[in-house]
Amino acid sequence: MVNIIAATEVLLISLLLRRFFNLKEKQRGKITDFLCLCLLLFNLTKYISQSVMLGKPSIPVEFSAVAYFLVPAIIILRISFLRVWAVYSSLLAGSGYFFVFSLFGSKIYENYSVDKIASALICHGILLFIGLSQLSFKKFSVYSGWILSLGLCFCVFHALNMSSVAVNLRGVFMYELIFGFAAVDLFGKMILPIYYFLVFAVFSFSFFVFYKLNSRFAKK
Repeated sequence: MVNIIAATEVLLISLLLRRFFNLKEKQRGKITDFLCLCLLLFNLTKYISQSVMLGKPSIPVEFSAVAYFLVPAIIILRISFLRVWAVYSSLLAGSGYFFVFSLFGSKIYENYSVDKIASALICHGILLFIGLSQLSFKKFSVYSGWILSLGLCFCVFHALNMSSVAVNLRGVFMYELIFGFAAVDLFGKMILPIYYFLVFAVFSFSFFVFYKLNSRFAKK
């Protein structure tokens, strides 16, 4: 059932984007800022509430959770040189989430409450909408790839820095990705060099796809 919901949301986003691109540029800017503000305020409220209930700081670690804060901040504050990271990370988080969710949503969320599922769907939906709508904002130079690389490194080092206070590293996507738990469980630690090479190749390919799409749809 949740797989169908995810597919329906992606379809809805595509329909809304068609309407969005028919609007004037000023209207599109206001809608984007509004969505960014909603995403930022919702997650600020969420993490502050969790911190109060737990009696200790609740800090985002997952790639998507970090994007909930960085993407809207970059766009609202008009930090132009980081715009490429905002667009790339929102696309990566949004499209990656819905791809996995459409395949394994029922299994992944069988132990999650309805409100958490709804929250994740809405937040990732906003990220995907922002990423797709901003893909045509401007043509980014391929030389800005260093910004994407630094952004990924920041997310990795941030997660590693928080690992010492994490209750359980397994089940958290960033730690699963960084430590390759699934690969090690199947093939042993000897597989790690190949695993990290494949991870590097996947992200390098994501850079390639991002710049190709941007080059096709961006303003000249």
